[in-house]
Amino acid sequence: MLDTLIQTVVQSAIVVLVPMVVAAAVQLLRRLHIQLTADQEAALTEAVRRAALEAEEWAAGRIKAKLPVTSYQKLQRATESLTEPFGLTPQEAESRIKAVLPQLGLGAAANFPGPRSGPSSSQP
Repeated sequence: MLDTLIQTVVQSAIVVLVPMVVAAAVQLLRRLHIQLTADQEAALTEAVRRAALEAEEWAAGRIKAKLPVTSYQKLQRATESLTEPFGLTPQEAESRIKAVLPQLGLGAAANFPGPRSGPSSSQP
């Protein structure tokens, strides 16, 4: 009799607890996937910034050596450093590089004054 009671309680507990454990595991996996995705995106954004800055340094070295350099060559150099390691197409890499240039004060956007922040931005 006691064995039957214990068996019934355990079966009932399993029926109630298993779906709860599965639901919790699914939620945890979703959160981990979102976190991994956010971490991967942050790493890619940092790699894009580094690629753009490295291309600028490369161009500065060429200019210093009195060698010609074009903006297309800089874009190509930055693009090549992103396509293979991150699996981006050249178009995706170019798009990301062009998006980060204004944040770095580079590219055509660097020639236009943007909104400034801080106390020096207030005008009479």
